[in-house]
Amino acid sequence: MGTRKKMTLLSAIELVVDAAEGSALSEEFMEKVKRPVGYICKKLSMSKMEAVLFALLVDTANLHYVSLGVLTEYLKCRNVRILRYINEIDALERRHYLRRTKEKGEVVYNVPHAVLQALKNDESFVPPSYKNISATAFFSVMHGVMSQRETDEISTDTLYQEIVSLMEDNMQLGFVQQVNKMDLSYEDFLLLMKFCDIYVDENDDDICFFQINDLFDDSLSYSYIKESLKANENSLQEMGLIEFNTDEGFVNTESFRLTNKSKRTLLAELNIKRQLKNEKLLTHYSTLAEKKLFYNDTEQQKVEQLTSLLMPDNYDAIRQRLADAGMRQGFACLFYGAPGTGKTETVYQLARQTHRCLMKVNISDIKSKWVGDSEKNIKRIFDDYRLLAERQEDVPILLFDEADAVIGRRNGGADSAVEKMENTLQNIILQEMESLNGILIATTNLSENFDRAFERRFLYKIEFRRPSLEAMKNIWLTLLPELHKYQATILAKSYSLSGGQIENITRKYIIESVLIGVSPSFEKLQAYCREELSMSSNNGKRIGFV
Repeated sequence: MGTRKKMTLLSAIELVVDAAEGSALSEEFMEKVKRPVGYICKKLSMSKMEAVLFALLVDTANLHYVSLGVLTEYLKCRNVRILRYINEIDALERRHYLRRTKEKGEVVYNVPHAVLQALKNDESFVPPSYKNISATAFFSVMHGVMSQRETDEISTDTLYQEIVSLMEDNMQLGFVQQVNKMDLSYEDFLLLMKFCDIYVDENDDDICFFQINDLFDDSLSYSYIKESLKANENSLQEMGLIEFNTDEGFVNTESFRLTNKSKRTLLAELNIKRQLKNEKLLTHYSTLAEKKLFYNDTEQQKVEQLTSLLMPDNYDAIRQRLADAGMRQGFACLFYGAPGTGKTETVYQLARQTHRCLMKVNISDIKSKWVGDSEKNIKRIFDDYRLLAERQEDVPILLFDEADAVIGRRNGGADSAVEKMENTLQNIILQEMESLNGILIATTNLSENFDRAFERRFLYKIEFRRPSLEAMKNIWLTLLPELHKYQATILAKSYSLSGGQIENITRKYIIESVLIGVSPSFEKLQAYCREELSMSSNNGKRIGFV
C-alpha cells in the first residue's frame, strides 16, 4: 500500500483544475475536491469558492490575462453561473491575488508573478507592509496604486480599499489626519486623492478631465464628478480644496488645481517647493541703501500712514481684523506722478523700514514678442510671488515699476494680436489683484490713459507731485552739502526740478569734480539745471494724475 503524497499548494491547485473541467461547479465537483480545496483554504485563508476560482485562474491566467468567459468554457456552464461569484473574485483582487485590466473593452484577469512565486514555495502571499512609513513613501505607494487603476489593473473599489488601508496603516501622518477630519463621499475622496497624486508626482497645477476619466469604472460616477466640477458645486470646491485655473485672465471651467490651502494643510509634510524660474527673485531689504526723501505735506502724511500699515505687527493685526470681517486681506497700492518724483525710491525705503523683501517686476521682460508667452509670464510672476510670500516670515512687496505698459486703458475693439495680448494681460492682472493675499505696489506716470478698471482695486493711491520750494531746497542741500543755503534757495526758485532731476545734476557735478579736480562753479551748476530742463522739454510733456 503506497503512502499518500504530501500535498502542496500547487498540487492542490492541480487537483482542483483537473476535476473542474466540464463540472459546471456542481455539488458533486465540490465534494470531490473537498480535500485540496480545504488545503488551499487553510493555507491562504480563503473561502471554498474563492479557493476554487483562484485555482482555475492560476492555471489559465498565470502567463497572460484571461476573461471569465474562458472559465465558463472550461467549466461548461453559463456565464451567469460565474457571475454569481463575482464578489469572491473581487475579494481575491483586493487581497492582491489577482489583478485585472481591460482588453478590447472586456475585463480580464491575471495572477501576479509575486503570487506565483509564493505558491511555488508553498506559502501564502503576503503583500508588502507599508505601515508607519514617511509621507514621501506614502505618496509613492499611492501613486503605484493609482497607476494600476489607470491601466485598469484594479477596480475603483479596490483602489478605494487600498488607499483606505494604506491610510489606516499610517495614522501618524498629518495628511491622513487632515483627510480623516473631512466628511468626504466615496467619489470626492477618490477625486481628492487623485488631485494630490498628480500634484505630488508631476508638480502639476493644470489638471484636466482627461486625467481623471479613468478614476471610476462606471460612467455615472465620472459624469457626476465632471458636472459638479464644471458648475463649481463639488464639495471639494466648496471646502476650498480645489479651484478653477484661469485662462487669459478668465476662469477655465475645464482646468483645475489644488488650492494653496490644500497644499498647506494636506501636503505640508512633503515640503514641496516648486522650482522658481529665478531663485534670486527677491531683493533683501538689508541691501537697500538708506536714503532721505523729501515730500510735500500731503505725500508725507500718506507715506507715513502706509509705512505704519506695513510694519509687521500692525500688518498682521489689520489682516486679522479684515479676515474676521470677511474682507479681502491683500493691499494694492498705486504711486503715480511725474517721472523723478520719488515713487520707486519710496517703495525701496518702505521695504527697508518695514523689513520686507522686494520682488521687482521688469515689465519689458513680461511683454514677449511671442504672443502667448506674455500671458504665461504674468501668471508665473503671481505664482512665484505667492510661493515667496509663503516662504518668507514677513510678506514681501511685489513691485510693478513703471507699470504704464500693463495698466493703461484697454482697447475696446482690439483686433490685432498685440492689442488682444495687452487686454489679456490686463484681465489677468485684474483677476490676480482681486485674489491678492499680499502687498502689491505699482508705479506709473499715467494720468489720462489710466484704465479705471484698476482704480477700485488699489486701496491706497498716492500722487507724487514735483517738490515744493522748501523740499527742493532741502534736496539740494542733502545731495550737495557744500552749497550755501542761499545758493540752494536760488536753484529751487529758478528751476522747477524733480528729485530725480536734481540727483542727475548732482551726479554730473560730482563726475566733473573728479575729472578736473575742482568743483564746478555755481554758474556751471545752473547750466546743468537749464540743460536738464531742456532735455525734459524735448522729451515731450510729462504729466501725472490731475
